[in-house]
Amino acid sequence: MRLPAKTLVDIEITQALDSKTAKSGDRFTLRLASPIVVAGQTLVPAGVVGEGEVVHAAKARFGGKAGELVLAARFVDCGAVRVPLGYFKFGAAGENRPGTALAASMVVPFAGLLIAGGEMRVVPGARANAKVRSDVQFTEGAVPACAPPVEVQPQPDGGIS
Repeated sequence: MRLPAKTLVDIEITQALDSKTAKSGDRFTLRLASPIVVAGQTLVPAGVVGEGEVVHAAKARFGGKAGELVLAARFVDCGAVRVPLGYFKFGAAGENRPGTALAASMVVPFAGLLIAGGEMRVVPGARANAKVRSDVQFTEGAVPACAPPVEVQPQPDGGIS
C-alpha cells in the first residue's frame, strides 16, 4: 500500500510552546489527530506520535513588538515506518501593542520603550494540517504494527486499566 506525497494529515501539538522560552531548533511532540486513510484502509491510526521543530522564535520586545513563533511538522512514526511531514507552517505572533507604547510615551517621554508586546503561546491540543512530504510504501505487516500507544487510565481504587 502506498501513502502518496501531499496527502493532507490532521495533527495536534501535545506540549505547550511559548515565544519567550522557545529557541530555533527546539523539538516538540505532536500526534495525529485523525487517522491517515487511503482507499478506505487506515494506514496510520490517530494518536500515533511524531515530532516537530521550532523554526523561528522571538520574544516580545519593547516598543510593543509582539513575540513570534514559527513551527514545522517533521514526521510521525508508524512502527518501523517513518512518515515524513512537510508543507506545514504553524506561525503566529503575540499581541502587538504599539498604540499603548505610543500613548505611554506621550505622557512620560521614553515610557513607550518599556511597554512589551504579548508573547505567542501554543497550548497543548492546538491543531493544524500538514502534508506527507514524500511517498511512503507500507508493507502488509507494517500497517497493524503501528498502533498508537495505549494510555493507562488510573482507576478510583488505585489500580490501572
